[in-house]
Amino acid sequence: MTEHEVTFLGRERTRAEHLANVQATIIGAHKLIERARVGEGSESDSSVSCAAFWLKLAADELEALLKHPKD
Repeated sequence: MTEHEVTFLGRERTRAEHLANVQATIIGAHKLIERARVGEGSESDSSVSCAAFWLKLAADELEALLKHPKD
């Protein structure tokens, strides 16, 4: 077997991929919020906490898109 050296140069996501990720994150947060609404006690609090974290991630992703406007 022959050895080869490989260098990973990375891959930048497209604007559409960023927006699809934001949409999926918001859908997940929506489901967590619904679970919190009908849940009780610590399960509800846990769902709220997780939804808040996911929404912050989605907001960060949108902020990053604003820093690099579409050409």
